Amino acid sequence: MLPGAAAPGSLPFAHDGFDSARGPCTFAALRTLLHDDLRGVDASTRVAIAMQNGADLALSLLRVAHWAVAVPLDPNAAVVELRVALAGCAGCVVDAAAGPAASAAAAVGTAVVVAVPKAGEAGATFHLPGPDAVVADPAANRPCLLLRTSGTTGRPKIVAKTRQQLVAGGEAIARSLALRPSDCCLNFMPLHHIGGIVSNIYSPLVSGSAAVYVKTFSPTDVLNLDNLSPRVTWIYCVPSHLQAILAARTPGATPPRAVRLYRSGAAALPAAVAEELRAWSGAVVLPTYSMTECMPIASPRGSYELDRAGSVGPAIGPELAISERGEVLIRGPLVSHDAKEWFATGDLGRIDPDGWLTLTGRAK
Repeated sequence: MLPGAAAPGSLPFAHDGFDSARGPCTFAALRTLLHDDLRGVDASTRVAIAMQNGADLALSLLRVAHWAVAVPLDPNAAVVELRVALAGCAGCVVDAAAGPAASAAAAVGTAVVVAVPKAGEAGATFHLPGPDAVVADPAANRPCLLLRTSGTTGRPKIVAKTRQQLVAGGEAIARSLALRPSDCCLNFMPLHHIGGIVSNIYSPLVSGSAAVYVKTFSPTDVLNLDNLSPRVTWIYCVPSHLQAILAARTPGATPPRAVRLYRSGAAALPAAVAEELRAWSGAVVLPTYSMTECMPIASPRGSYELDRAGSVGPAIGPELAISERGEVLIRGPLVSHDAKEWFATGDLGRIDPDGWLTLTGRAK
């Protein structure tokens, strides 16, 4: 079954920004998009995606990851970095024929594929050069996403994710937040990192809820959410975004009332920032823990009241343990590692008797 298969087809899934002239991609349109096989590829074909943030990027990533192996890249990276990342890719999907990614692809002989926005609704069309042979619907347990990461040692490496892992990660987050079809998240996170992909694409997808994808982060827009459409109910971002939102307030500014939850990740959330945001907004504020190799790892539930200072909550995906030297270990199907073996995260921490994890430093 495809993610989101149980969602009514008329429900919106992906909005292309606020108050857009283009309608949202509905769940029915998404199913059509995913069933429209990507010609010229098979389940092992690597296809880079170097598009600017937005609904077209999110939907293109879903389509490529369903049929082939998606390699999302920063479209604004230096050409020399993109050339290295494009090695072994059969094509590079871009949203403009000119730019660093197109130049890098041409330099290494990778086909440049321009995604054309669909008229009237979110989504883009593109076809890769190659034979038109129809391939079987690829298995969910094969690698479908490759992400570049510095790793726990600081040395760059590639992490492979399967569709099963992406869907399971989205389900874990959706359960922890109690997402409903009436919910809508706001994404300004880069979609070439695991956090934005799992939290802001797959968790709405599996819960039958929606997301609005904007090109850039604007604290002013966040403060003005009550006057924008669609209605945003939760936000996943990094602590610096939350600090910027608080700093952008004018005297007497009121919080966006529809936002019930702020989910923070990718870095430690300062307690003072969490407490100030909670006191001002009245919304739930969640510090969380994850890494490219496993998204998510730990998070409090959506009713958390910041009453466990320094904790990132209980495990919501993998098993957790602490090694003899105090390093956090994770294990299970969500981990991009042997599911039966413990994976050392490189972080130090402790687990309270009730299972809540507190991070205390780095092991290396």
